[in-house]
Amino acid sequence: MRSFLISWLTFTAVFYSATTYADNTEYEVPIGEAEVGQWSFSLLAGYAAIENPLNKHDDIKTYLLPTWSYYGERFYIDNTTIGYSIIETDSLLFDFSGYLNEEGALFNLDNANLSFLDISNYVPRKDMRPNAPKPVFENIERNFSYMVGAAVQWPNEYIQARLVYGKDVTAGHGGEEFTFSLFNYYHLGNFKLNWQLGAVRKSQQLVEYYYQFRPEEINGFESPYKFKDITNKFVQVAASYQLSKNFDLVLSVKKTWLDEELLTTPLVAKDSYIKWIAGFNYKF
Repeated sequence: MRSFLISWLTFTAVFYSATTYADNTEYEVPIGEAEVGQWSFSLLAGYAAIENPLNKHDDIKTYLLPTWSYYGERFYIDNTTIGYSIIETDSLLFDFSGYLNEEGALFNLDNANLSFLDISNYVPRKDMRPNAPKPVFENIERNFSYMVGAAVQWPNEYIQARLVYGKDVTAGHGGEEFTFSLFNYYHLGNFKLNWQLGAVRKSQQLVEYYYQFRPEEINGFESPYKFKDITNKFVQVAASYQLSKNFDLVLSVKKTWLDEELLTTPLVAKDSYIKWIAGFNYKF
């Protein structure tokens, strides 16, 4: 039961991480807005899934997805994102914020049930070393990284831009990442549509912490896989239709393409992965 609860909360964290800002808009899944000074709780019933691109880690799915948020005049909490708004104007938003790094969540999704994948299903490797030591996947563990930094957003009627900076403060690697995205959202009666595309630049320290093998993970050998800064790209579309005051019908799909640098390591089994959800959301 404890393992299930951790996986469930982790799933929620990775699904909603780094998507919420002080303009009180959730771009991953547009399922309602919190009122100022009040907590908001929602429960989505349907089907939600994340393809796990890591080798010997199962995809994860759930039929219930909880969300929670609180928005004060400046301080806010939205799932695992915590922030404080410094500047709010019609042309500029600036926050100090913290959010959960996605790699940490992927490494901790359902680690108790390893899926021993057939090597023939892997994507072709770039510069794979034929004599590289074989990793012991059961020994591979990574901690969550909570990233603390700032976010700046430029609102616009036609297209909006956002830049987010985060630095690890929990896992100990001190890695950094920059996320730049273009997005917009549209309302037509009860119908809402959001789109977003962008890129995430991850520092060498962050990449090596998650994707570099430790000697104990490859039978005492030094890891032959070396990394630099990488850039992942993503695109997302989300839509919702308000059925009543408390009910919304929700559909969201987000695809992330991994930097080809990550395809050199056996830790990565896919060059891209998808997060998607479809169901009914009830706001309490």
